[in-house]
Amino acid sequence: MNYSLAIVITISSLFYTELNAQPYQLTARWGEEIKANRRTTLNDIIGSDETGFYAIRTKASMFLDFTFTLEHYGNDLRPINSVELELTTNGRQRTGEFALFANNEIYIFSSYADPQTRINDLYVQQVSKKTLQATPPVSIAKIDFNGQKRRNDGAFEFRQSRDKSKLLIYSKLPFEKNEPEKFELLVLDKEMKPLWQKQITIPYRDQLFDLESMRISNDGEVHLLGLVYKDKRTEIRKGEANYSYELLSYYDKGTREERTPLSLAGKFITDMQIGILDNKDIVCAGFYSETGTLTIKGTYFLKLDAKTRTVITNTSKEFELDFITQNLTEREARKVGRRAENDKDIELFQFQLDQLVVDNTGGVFMIGEQYFIKRRITTIRNPTTGAVTTRNDFLYYYNDIITIRINASGEILWSQKIPKRQLSTNDGGASSSYTFGVRNGQLLFMYNDSPENINYNGKGPVARAELNPNYGIVMLCSVSGSGEVKRQPVFGTKEVSVLIRPKVCEQISSNEFVLFGQRGKKQQFAILNIKD
Repeated sequence: MNYSLAIVITISSLFYTELNAQPYQLTARWGEEIKANRRTTLNDIIGSDETGFYAIRTKASMFLDFTFTLEHYGNDLRPINSVELELTTNGRQRTGEFALFANNEIYIFSSYADPQTRINDLYVQQVSKKTLQATPPVSIAKIDFNGQKRRNDGAFEFRQSRDKSKLLIYSKLPFEKNEPEKFELLVLDKEMKPLWQKQITIPYRDQLFDLESMRISNDGEVHLLGLVYKDKRTEIRKGEANYSYELLSYYDKGTREERTPLSLAGKFITDMQIGILDNKDIVCAGFYSETGTLTIKGTYFLKLDAKTRTVITNTSKEFELDFITQNLTEREARKVGRRAENDKDIELFQFQLDQLVVDNTGGVFMIGEQYFIKRRITTIRNPTTGAVTTRNDFLYYYNDIITIRINASGEILWSQKIPKRQLSTNDGGASSSYTFGVRNGQLLFMYNDSPENINYNGKGPVARAELNPNYGIVMLCSVSGSGEVKRQPVFGTKEVSVLIRPKVCEQISSNEFVLFGQRGKKQQFAILNIKD
């Protein structure tokens, strides 16, 4: 790629004199400043090719509608083209659902719930990469919500196969009170042509079934992981889990259905994700607890035979004390140690399972993050009038990342905790969390951090990131296949004057990430190059 017009920052010189101590050579190449309306922001980087990369930008209007703009940036990070997508039907705005970069083409999906016909249509449009002009919308899925309220007009979700050759569209159909749950599956090929479609009714009343995750194999088989509540929608009842997991699988173009209950004896399954191996075996892994649904005590791994759907591997492992006490103060660690000595439960709090990464050996990496929201109510009394007002603030906490390695035999090899503390208020955590990638068998994580953590040695608590463009760094953390963790700073936010938004940054090759930073009206892209 040619970056001759970009601003180049060699990262190591900003922070380190011991250059040889760093695992990677990092170079960030920054593009020109983009002056955008404050109400616009980057929604997603959808793909890249030899000419550059493509992004979706959204803008909220005063009527709370959103416009969608497709943008093309060159390898020099300069904008090539920008087109606001015309998402209207009968003069009314359609809802942008998602965008895909498939078969080296761009596809835009949008929906429109017609109040007259009471049909919710999902449309697809192919976009020219040269002009960014879209073909006329074509309806590919319909949800009939006749007789239902407007808010009960259904919903669409999607998932691509691992090789990107198949696309699954899941349509959640409107429900009648106390009636069985209904949904529809549509499988498309890489050119967005339908391969098979099937409407399905499952014997669970409305609101008693939640779709947790879905996968489609490279040959078009569909697997849905569902959370089934026993009698009412509550997680715990009489001290026991009031839900169970069930795997629904559809073979032979949807003509054959298999249902498999999944459980761990005596344990709360708090999270589960599924993956499909190259031999079509299905793996299920996640966290478990022995006390409830807000904490986790360990991890588990299940493998189902592709033909018989019987569980051929079932393992679990409790987190070790050293792992739980990582990144705690000495006082907190001693408290946890005393609880362990007294045989009291010690579990991690509010960790969510984000990803299950299947490797080419049949093993998996599990990735989770501590995430929770707090509501803070402040009461203010006017000293003159005595009038009392209240203010509601929402605090978003994104803390440690955990990674777990499980081999093809189900052996849980290691667990690692990546130290991170992030707190923001009333922003939805826009600059929190992390960007994830894979390079040469290593997991890569990038996130906003505090400069005080540059030389953190793994002992004691880490400093909280201020998430401030004037004081902060972007940290890169790598985790090897053997569980070795290495951290190094990428750059300081003060040097670039923007704050990275990790959730919309994207890996575009084994060695490159597109980064997006924002500060008020100022917005900027960068290409981060990683070399050994």
